[in-house]
Amino acid sequence: MTNNESLTRRIESLRSNREKAMFKDTIWKTSAPNYPIRISSTSHKGDFGEAIFKEIIDSKEAKDLGFKSAQIQDGTGPFDVLVSHETHGEVKVECKLATMDTNGGFQFNGIRKSREYDILYCVGVGTSEFYHTLKTKAFCKKHLTTVMEKGNKDGFKYSVKPEKLLPLRTNEDNLFSGTALLQDLISLISKRDMKRG
Repeated sequence: MTNNESLTRRIESLRSNREKAMFKDTIWKTSAPNYPIRISSTSHKGDFGEAIFKEIIDSKEAKDLGFKSAQIQDGTGPFDVLVSHETHGEVKVECKLATMDTNGGFQFNGIRKSREYDILYCVGVGTSEFYHTLKTKAFCKKHLTTVMEKGNKDGFKYSVKPEKLLPLRTNEDNLFSGTALLQDLISLISKRDMKRG
């Protein structure tokens, strides 16, 4: 590699980094409705993600689909939320929240394959919108291969663009609503039950 090629690569790298910084500055202005979430501590983001999931499970539409309750574990167990369903029993849910990054996607970090949970719930927070999805623990074990930090063999990341997630809406009472997500959850726990049976 010549000095000229090296210099050209460095310039392109700087340009790329500046464009990413400009994108970040562009989407995450302090006036953005979800900016307070963006600047929150990791633990507050986690609490917020758990609260969203509980709100969906506690909704009328969830009750109509047989969901009885959702109990946030407050860091007392190896998962975040314990869900009770009238047909499928208990479901252990791990919750992760990520804010939109400089590439316009979400990176959910610290996903542990060794933890005791059935379902991973991911909430993506954009400047004014929310997205979410569910993944099984089997999906995490099979597809998550990028370790987040050296020396930690069980802290993986899941990167995804908003187009691959469900939009998270609010209902007429301004509560989070997730009919499609609830139906997906029933489908996933039904498959879990078939594997057990």
